[in-house]
Amino acid sequence: KHTISTPKSDITPTNDGLEARIRELYAENLELKEKGRMYDAIKRRSLQSEAEIKSLQRQLEEKTSEYETSLMHENEYKHQTLEFKKKVQLLALDLDHAKKDAEQLKRMQRHQIK
Repeated sequence: KHTISTPKSDITPTNDGLEARIRELYAENLELKEKGRMYDAIKRRSLQSEAEIKSLQRQLEEKTSEYETSLMHENEYKHQTLEFKKKVQLLALDLDHAKKDAEQLKRMQRHQIK
């Protein structure tokens, strides 16, 4: 066998350069995969947050609607209460007038009897 003696330094830099580039690409690929997994996790969390936001917004709208309905009913009840108070006052006045009329009628009957 004939062997050609070549200095090791001539072959090594080329192989080392390729191996270094391969290691660099592996590291970059791993980093990108990790970033992809992080992105997927973040995206999942973002979608969950959006769904929760929509749910809470619906709940808020329902509560607001319930509150407004409750307020409307409360105002209706207040109005009805005022109307009933007016009716009671009118009935009280009518009763007073009826009592006075009855007393006056009794007096008139007494005068006629005498």
